[in-house]
Amino acid sequence: MSETQNREQVQRPTVGIVIPCYRAAGQVGIVARDVLKVSEQLMHLCRTKVFVVNDACPQGSWGEVAPHQQVQVLHHGSNCGVGAATITGFQAALMQGCVAVVKMDADGQHPPGYLLDLVPHLLSQPADALVLVKGSRYRWPSHPGQIPWARQLGSILLEPMARAALACRNLTDISNGYLGLNALSCRYLLAKGLGPPLQPRYLFESSMLVRSKWLGLELQEFAMLPRYGNRWCSSMDSGTMVLPLLKFWGRATLERLRRCYVGSLNLGSVLLLMSAMSMGLAGYLWIIRVGPEIAESTQVSAGTSSAFTTASATAILMLVLFFLYDYRSGSDVRVLRFAALLDDLERSC
Repeated sequence: MSETQNREQVQRPTVGIVIPCYRAAGQVGIVARDVLKVSEQLMHLCRTKVFVVNDACPQGSWGEVAPHQQVQVLHHGSNCGVGAATITGFQAALMQGCVAVVKMDADGQHPPGYLLDLVPHLLSQPADALVLVKGSRYRWPSHPGQIPWARQLGSILLEPMARAALACRNLTDISNGYLGLNALSCRYLLAKGLGPPLQPRYLFESSMLVRSKWLGLELQEFAMLPRYGNRWCSSMDSGTMVLPLLKFWGRATLERLRRCYVGSLNLGSVLLLMSAMSMGLAGYLWIIRVGPEIAESTQVSAGTSSAFTTASATAILMLVLFFLYDYRSGSDVRVLRFAALLDDLERSC
């Protein structure tokens, strides 16, 4: 290799592609191979390093990854979960000087072709930007049939809760694991003692979203078409994940409301307090006067009736105004439009 080529290689930034590997037999080797093929088209822009993290896969599927100078296989002694495996890959990428990292699943559902747009987008971010870019299977509505029904049902149930918990009005596909960050954002997400913890297992993607919003990262989404071929098989049971995810997002919603409206004072806090006080007054009047008088078939006095009605109406009105305030205080996810989606659509037609 000439001196000029050596200089160009040193000057090019390095991007890490992290692939957690568990029960991905027959898939992870193909994914790594396809990522390397795509990375050849990015050689003018950056160097690519692939980190395959073997999360104690009982199938030994990581052994399907062909040896390559751009590929490093990391091993867990025991199964720690997809989140822990992703964190291991992120840490390795940062230690080796990667300026951006992308996480992809090992089961083949994330087409590597989107890296042709995702990587340049990450490299174009300012050095001090905090941003999380994630894929969405629901940004392109004409292909819902390609997604397993259990995942579609989970999305319908969970996404409204996630939008409420994160105050993101147009967030979709909360469990999508195709995501990218610049180095600074990755360091913030991995930093200890900052915000809610990252979950080590299947709640990892959800906990990343919660932590990202807590830290002030801008959320961005790009539309993508997933690959669910005849050989596709997930290592997780979607049906058993719905209830834990409901609990997670319920707690996250309550925590955000506590932090935003109880831990700080603003118009939303005042509206919530007024609603609670009016509701308390209406409840008190019902228990002390209205309820007993109705039970005894006694005519409720005009003053009591008026006070109860006014308190109830005020509680409802203040609560409606609070929800409107909270909704307007939220943010929109920035939607990215990658050319790779058009290429994917042409291939699928």
